[in-house]
Amino acid sequence: QQGPAARRLMASLLGAAAAPAAPPAAVAAFAAAAPSSWPSSARRRTPALHLRRGALAAAASRRSTAPTGRWAAHRMGGWHSSYEKHGGLAAPCAARQAAAESEARAEPEPPQREDATFQPPRLSVAPMMDWTDTHFRYLCRLLTRHTWLYTEMVVDATLVHVDRKMREHAAADAMDELPPHVSLERHLRYDVAEHPIVLQLGGSNPEQLAAAATIAERWRYDEINLNCGCPSDKVSGKGCFGAALMYEPQRVADICAQMSQATAARAPVTVKCRIGVDDRCTYDELVEFVETVSTRAPVRHFVIHARRALLDGLSPAENRKIPELKHEFVFALARHFPELRFTLNGGILGCHAAAAELARDNAGHPLHGVMIGRGAYKMPWLCLADADRAVFGQPNAARNRREVIEQYIQYGERVYGTYGTYKDGRPNPSLQTLACPLLGLFHGERCSKSFKRAMDAGLAKFRPTATGKKPKHAPAEPSAGVGANADANADGRSPFRVLVEDALKECPDDVLDAPPPCASDECIAKFMEAERPALRDLAELREAKAFQREP
Repeated sequence: QQGPAARRLMASLLGAAAAPAAPPAAVAAFAAAAPSSWPSSARRRTPALHLRRGALAAAASRRSTAPTGRWAAHRMGGWHSSYEKHGGLAAPCAARQAAAESEARAEPEPPQREDATFQPPRLSVAPMMDWTDTHFRYLCRLLTRHTWLYTEMVVDATLVHVDRKMREHAAADAMDELPPHVSLERHLRYDVAEHPIVLQLGGSNPEQLAAAATIAERWRYDEINLNCGCPSDKVSGKGCFGAALMYEPQRVADICAQMSQATAARAPVTVKCRIGVDDRCTYDELVEFVETVSTRAPVRHFVIHARRALLDGLSPAENRKIPELKHEFVFALARHFPELRFTLNGGILGCHAAAAELARDNAGHPLHGVMIGRGAYKMPWLCLADADRAVFGQPNAARNRREVIEQYIQYGERVYGTYGTYKDGRPNPSLQTLACPLLGLFHGERCSKSFKRAMDAGLAKFRPTATGKKPKHAPAEPSAGVGANADANADGRSPFRVLVEDALKECPDDVLDAPPPCASDECIAKFMEAERPALRDLAELREAKAFQREP
């Protein structure tokens, strides 16, 4: 599609087109202000190629007035398509080629919210690997406008490696040869609606973390958080970072100082840690860690998971349950360091429990915030739907589940398949990826299990069999990069809408139209009923493992 024949065909198709309007002044201004650290040829992967593909597809479908193609079908994170920036499909070939080359020399414009004033982080959703992706965060934002959202942890070496690869290919003018998975978008993309949003970085090398922070800062995250609490073997063992960093408060201070210097304090650097690690878990040792980091680096906000991390003998899942919760350590820190801000994490079931913790006077030094972890993913409606009212004193973002699901369906239709394809050829994001955040929306309701079964049955229509082929008569997933609407069914509905709306038939109207729960007792009762088997197993596990004793 990049050969001379394709170019001649495109020129003939567009030769009689009218001249376009001049590109917006903001585009030229942004290109002129592009970071000098990027090579002149660094770009989204060949926008000109996408323009050619889109022009040919539009001419073939005789829809020359409607933007098509990957970048036109997708407005992820507030980015605008090449079509909209450069006059649409009516632009002559030479003019659009020049505009595309000009755009290719500039870094893609990151998401930026016009209203940059946010509520303080009185409530936040914890960073969780494989869970808090951009789709789940978008669902959270539909439930609450003011809760702060954290990304999954991104390893510093990953960003530095990808950035170096992009520079090398750009210098050699070989961006077309760059593998699709080597892209900063893959690790840093988010939707503009997700603000306020915090990027969590992982690593232990101060220089490398500073370089990663420099790369990430261009994406205009509201804060950058350093992971000092993950107990995974891959992180704290082989990686020597995460919770293992609590053994080296001096190193943590050096890391945070260099990261703050690299970002010029435009994105404040914060720390998320445990109350201790292994045998280093007394309150005095925790005070020493906080004091060292806060005095040697401009860190003023600590997110404390009120459990110690046991790096030898417990899995990450067990580390979230077995070590004893000590919320009193975090409240004591708030009294000990009144000039700092502390957010409590661990054992908080929802926004109502968070509001209760925030309401504690704590001798005149209340907590700055509360963070909710896996409860927000397993039961997002119960945890977050009433957060704006209960925690921030503002009107809730959502009136009922029906409204939230409709908005999420529209989001899914917009982003489906716009990141390319997986190795097996499925569109990225796939139907399954987009559907996963919805599975906990009816947690505790009588229709929860039937809704999940209906979603799984709908996904099975698109799921390959053991032979790699789809079931007989199964509908095909939409082609990657064209959006779900392009492959609408006979009734005009997109596959993602069909999947969700068919599953919603299992949910009664009184559940779909119910307002957010206003009583914490109701949330806790539903949570305890659903988690009773797991809690019973946890009690037995605690008895079997002798990790509750104090060192």
